[in-house]
Amino acid sequence: MQKNKQMKLTTNHNKRKTSIGKKIKFILIISFVTVIVFLVLAEILLFLINPQPYQYPTLKFSEKYKKIYHSNVTIKHHNPPKTRYYSTNEFGFRQSSCTLSKENNKTNIILLGDSFTFGIGVNDGFEFASVMTNKLKPDYNVINLGIGGWGLTQEIRVFYEIGQSYDPEIVIIIFCNNDPDDNLLDAVTEIKNGKFEFIDSNDASAGILSKVSKLLSGSIIQKSNLYNSIRNFLYLKYHANAIKQINEPEIKASEIPENEKFYCELLNVFANDLKQRGIKLMFASINYLKDGKIESELQDFPFIEKHIFELDSLGLIDYININDWFNNEDMLPSPVGHYDKRWNFVLGDNLADYVVANTNKKTLPEKDTK
Repeated sequence: MQKNKQMKLTTNHNKRKTSIGKKIKFILIISFVTVIVFLVLAEILLFLINPQPYQYPTLKFSEKYKKIYHSNVTIKHHNPPKTRYYSTNEFGFRQSSCTLSKENNKTNIILLGDSFTFGIGVNDGFEFASVMTNKLKPDYNVINLGIGGWGLTQEIRVFYEIGQSYDPEIVIIIFCNNDPDDNLLDAVTEIKNGKFEFIDSNDASAGILSKVSKLLSGSIIQKSNLYNSIRNFLYLKYHANAIKQINEPEIKASEIPENEKFYCELLNVFANDLKQRGIKLMFASINYLKDGKIESELQDFPFIEKHIFELDSLGLIDYININDWFNNEDMLPSPVGHYDKRWNFVLGDNLADYVVANTNKKTLPEKDTK
């Protein structure tokens, strides 16, 4: 009798455990389904009301440069309802304006810059580097090493690791207003004892955005409206906070901001080294339209601008003020961001003319054969 009663209690206990287990499983399933339904509905709602721009695939994590485009892909840059396409070569640079060769004794020109130099905003063949390439044939060869989001630290490193192997006679830096801050955020190049030292990143030292980029840069999730709305919001918060931390504590009016100081130090060492190598260094800045007037982004950084003029006066760089080449009508934005092909054609066409007029063999410095 006691045994039957104990068995009955055990059975009831097991039934209760089974019942609780089923309830937990049911709750988990319902919760999972609810989350999926919410995500799907949110995705559809954003698609209908506020579709998000995206690049696919986007920049990926790089141990050498922190970020770089995927190699041998066609990037779809979509800003509803417009789309632009960018093809990359085996190194992740813009394929249509990066002839990685030294052929027929042509004069090699290395372009260093960020997204404007890469050619964000226009389809293959319409970026200003391609315009230069077409106009300078058959005597010059343009090698475009611009990558979106790069600063001078990445540009200098890629020159020594890739660009210099093509024995260039001309290097052109295209300045953009995000460069000084990017140098501090992505310090892949440092100066020690007057020389450059390159710093690799790894999973341990990479920031959270770099880790996310490494995981998701080639994923289809990059096309998700919900993902991009959250990602863009978090990126702006992260970037603003990172810049704020870099610039703290606040400096006195008489002091040079850290971002401008570091930029000047990098450029000074780079310009002197290229001079010794017999390579002509040119420097130009992206421009913009403000209150009906075309201005240079370099003007927003007075200490860097002053240093540029000093280097120019010493013959270490050739500063090019591109503003006079443009009319207000040329400053047309691209529907996916940056400038459209009209701006690119004006810059590429005039820059090609400037190169020819200012880099004939008589004016090029003699190469160091030591």
